[in-house]
Amino acid sequence: MMGTIAPPDVDGLRLIGKYSSSSGLLLDFSGAGVILDCGQAHVKAPYTVENTPAQFLVHVQNSGGPFTLGVTSDSVLRGSGATAVNGRLVSGIQGENVTFIPHSETCNVGNLAAKAGSGSTAEISGGATSAPAPAPAVPVSSAAARTTAAASPVTPAGSATLSLAISSTFPTAKNPLAGANVALMSERYDIALRKVGGPIAADVTPGRALVAYMANCGPPKSCPPLATAMHPYFVGKGTFDSNGSVTVSAPLAPGTYYVFCSAAGTKGALVWDVPVTLKPGGGNTITLTATNAELVQ
Repeated sequence: MMGTIAPPDVDGLRLIGKYSSSSGLLLDFSGAGVILDCGQAHVKAPYTVENTPAQFLVHVQNSGGPFTLGVTSDSVLRGSGATAVNGRLVSGIQGENVTFIPHSETCNVGNLAAKAGSGSTAEISGGATSAPAPAPAVPVSSAAARTTAAASPVTPAGSATLSLAISSTFPTAKNPLAGANVALMSERYDIALRKVGGPIAADVTPGRALVAYMANCGPPKSCPPLATAMHPYFVGKGTFDSNGSVTVSAPLAPGTYYVFCSAAGTKGALVWDVPVTLKPGGGNTITLTATNAELVQ
């Protein structure tokens, strides 16, 4: 579950994107903090980025063992030693009451590579400790860009509006997605639910995760803590028209997101959790069909 959370309006250099190591450690950086994943243990911790004459240094204040990562010119975060991720797992749900048990796992830090499509960048936010110029975004993979950032400001990560045109096609006369809601998520649904301590096993698929969530938290039951914790992962939403089409627009950084929705099929429930890479400049499209959905019977 979540640990110490840094303020969302942190000034200074920020790291945006996902990095993973061969030991299984995954770091998901945002402007507000970094989510550490180690096995089934998840925690959110604050971090700072120090711009030294030689390189960026990322200082992660993890309660299970703080560590420092050096940012190299090839988008690799280099560290050493090990860190313990002290999280929580759901132990029971009764109505609005969710109980947890502590869960801790240890991973070696080592070298972490940027995950493809995560849009990993170092972003300078505005504020009292920043220059009054528009906030620039600097690719961490380019050492030369660091020295010219102030003179060449670009759109900060997350401030550009990206659009995704979603269509659907089915052999049936009535489109099962007509009038249904669709969400754009920053993480796969089952992974996001595990990160916030949801009541699902480690090997559960997105469709099965949705079924488990509804069984434990759907009406007339309720799980406000889980719903609140899941909220940041939903970054865009829309409603399909009568033809099963919708355009979802949201202020996002380019990268990989997930189209999440469900409908009743002829043989069971259809759940979509389909990855899509959003690029600036328009032209982002995806078509949902029964073949790219998960059938949950």
